[in-house]
Amino acid sequence: MAAMKVKSRQSFMQYVPTVSAGDTKPETLEAKVLSDADKLDSMGAIGIARAFMQAGEHGNGIEDTGAHFHEKLLKLKELMYTDTAKGFAEERHELLQKFADALEDEIKSAGRESLEWPLQL
Repeated sequence: MAAMKVKSRQSFMQYVPTVSAGDTKPETLEAKVLSDADKLDSMGAIGIARAFMQAGEHGNGIEDTGAHFHEKLLKLKELMYTDTAKGFAEERHELLQKFADALEDEIKSAGRESLEWPLQL
């Protein structure tokens, strides 16, 4: 993939707060690339690890992280703007889905019905 030349640091930095926060829909190519990169960073194996780390940092448990997969992470694939990001997202989404399914299967095999309850390990 060819590197994209940004016109100026200022033109790039104007997109960081709004795109990362999800406040506005990106309109320029630079903003779309930044938005896609931000979402891709939350997906895949590293995204799974980060989700559990952040949950632990906030005192949340496995069930909260599992719910986060369904509420946010598994929806990211559909929010990509560029074709390149869509390709990367497809692969990372597959890993996320397999992990979420395996987690839910193990939780159910432990006698629980869903991720809505407090998990006692």
